[in-house]
Amino acid sequence: MICSPYTRALQTASIIAGRLGIDVTIDPLVREKSAFHCDIGASPRELAKRFPRYRFDHLDDPWWHDHVSIGQPESEDALAVRGSAFREAMRGNADYAHIAVVTHWGFIRCLTGRTPANGEILRLPLSP
Repeated sequence: MICSPYTRALQTASIIAGRLGIDVTIDPLVREKSAFHCDIGASPRELAKRFPRYRFDHLDDPWWHDHVSIGQPESEDALAVRGSAFREAMRGNADYAHIAVVTHWGFIRCLTGRTPANGEILRLPLSP
């Protein structure tokens, strides 16, 4: 399972992974589209305290990006670049068909072109 470093995604992933007994990899590529100054998440140190089963030492501190610090939303172009990077990483992963991703509405919309319902499960197309 791959999960966003945002708390709400980590909470969901923890429930699922605990139930299935699977590992979770935290990947900031699958974070939500940043739209507001408050969309900065928690520091890796705080996340490690709250979710001790997971590794956060690969995240920058702070792990969010510069556009947030200047109060600008993440552009659709920047989101598309991030989505392409994630899609490319999945193309190179032999276990792609067996990976679940716990992410957010804006990132799902970027990857699929669909506006998902809350809790909806979608397959990720490897081509845009």
